Amino acid sequence: MLILIPLMACLAPQPKESSEEREDSLQWVDSRSGDSRPDSPVLESTFDSDSGGSPDSDSGTPDSDSGGGGSAYQDWVAVTAGDEFACGLHADGTISCWGGDRHGETVPPTGSFTAIAAMSYTACAIRADGEVVCWGNDGVEGELFESPLGLWSVIRCGRGRCVVLDAAGGLGWWGSDIFAQLSPPEGVFLSADGGYEEDICVVSEAGLLTCWDSTGTEWQPLTGAFASVALGADLGCAVDSGGQATCWSNNSWASSWGLDDPPNEVWTQIDLNVALGCGITSTEQVACWGFPEGGANGQATLEAPAGSFQDVAVGGLFSCGVTTDQQMLCWGRDQVGQSSPP
Repeated sequence: MLILIPLMACLAPQPKESSEEREDSLQWVDSRSGDSRPDSPVLESTFDSDSGGSPDSDSGTPDSDSGGGGSAYQDWVAVTAGDEFACGLHADGTISCWGGDRHGETVPPTGSFTAIAAMSYTACAIRADGEVVCWGNDGVEGELFESPLGLWSVIRCGRGRCVVLDAAGGLGWWGSDIFAQLSPPEGVFLSADGGYEEDICVVSEAGLLTCWDSTGTEWQPLTGAFASVALGADLGCAVDSGGQATCWSNNSWASSWGLDDPPNEVWTQIDLNVALGCGITSTEQVACWGFPEGGANGQATLEAPAGSFQDVAVGGLFSCGVTTDQQMLCWGRDQVGQSSPP
């Protein structure tokens, strides 16, 4: 669940395509039989498919949690993370994925893409022509996909729902609950995100933060003027135009871990998951907070590597970041290779 300080032109929303024009726009890739990039190795998963990915779920052994590191590729531009896998976008628009592979989520489609986002066991990306393609879960465990009409430029996903923005700031969403049927509001939006639990939140052109729950009920967690929003599990953070973050939480454990109290920094990006938050500061450093220091089986999940970063993503007790010189670095849990990019 990524949060950026966007510089989006305030244009009139583009005309939507008809259902006939859009019929083949969303493509589902059978990643079990699909072809990945020949030069993009995917780590084989050793994980028990019956194990969970929640904070108290330990599907690895103590000595398998101490991995993580950097990638052999030197051309990364973006990263996203699910429960136990991650995917990165290369400078040429191709995608590589790694980590746990319950449903084929680490075998991306071929082609050129401009943006990527991960659910729990699914990934979606925007092709160079603006169409959405997803691979992985295909409806298993509640992740459903009926993309809204239109061609898109930004995508963000939570556990089982995604939001998209077009080049004019028009909003679309879909997911495994009410958001599969509920029409998004009209207007121009600066930022949007889907939560790990049930919410979707957006920031309007005027800076107003608005959210919807799984029943379609509209609510406002914060008042003020904001530029962007990121969601976790019953948790959210909104950043104003000056880079100051204000967070809220409906979970007592999230508050006890400090998930709703990020470091006092000027932020250019924030990403949240169930138990962790990480962001990029105005000095291009990564700072993380949340799950108690020491993490899972003694692994220090909060300690980000040194360096200058342009993108960061938080998964299930692990994180990955793209440096300004296009390296991929990951840290935290690594029992299925989620912190070991190719």
